[in-house]
Amino acid sequence: MKRYKQSLTIITLLSLTIILGCTKQDPTYEPTEQQATDYTPLTNKGQAHQSEADEAKQLLSRYDEVSEVHAINNDKTLIVAIKIEQGDRFSLDHLEKEFQEKLQHSFPHLKTAVSTDQKMLFELKELENKLANDTLSNKTLNKHMKKIKKLMKEET
Repeated sequence: MKRYKQSLTIITLLSLTIILGCTKQDPTYEPTEQQATDYTPLTNKGQAHQSEADEAKQLLSRYDEVSEVHAINNDKTLIVAIKIEQGDRFSLDHLEKEFQEKLQHSFPHLKTAVSTDQKMLFELKELENKLANDTLSNKTLNKHMKKIKKLMKEET
C-alpha cells in the first residue's frame, strides 16, 4: 500500500509538471516602463523627413520582445524591421501581426509594413546609416523602399 501511494504521488507530480510546463501562457504585449532597445533617431538628420519612423521605433522599442528596431518612411509608406528576442520567436507571427496593427492604428495616413526577417533588418539599418550621414536623396530613398517592399512580398 505504501508503495502504491508513492507511485501515485510521483505520477501526479510528473503529470502536473508536464501540464503546467506545456500550457500556452497568454503573453501580454503591453509596453514596459523601461526602454532597453536602442534605436537611432533620424528626425534632425538627412534630407528626408523621418519623424514617423522615429515615433514607430520609439513605440516598438518599449516592448520586451523587441531587441532591435529599424524603420524608414516616405510620404506614403512606413517600413519597420524588428528583431525579436530568441525566447519570443515561437510567437513570431502573432507578434508581427500585433505590431502591424499597433503601427497601423498609430499611423493611419501611412501604409505600414512590418518584418522580422534578418535581411530586412540589415537593409533598413543600412538605409538608416545613409540617412544619418546625409548621403541619400528622397528619390534614392523611394527607390530603395520599393525594392524592400518587393523583397517583403517575396518572403510571404
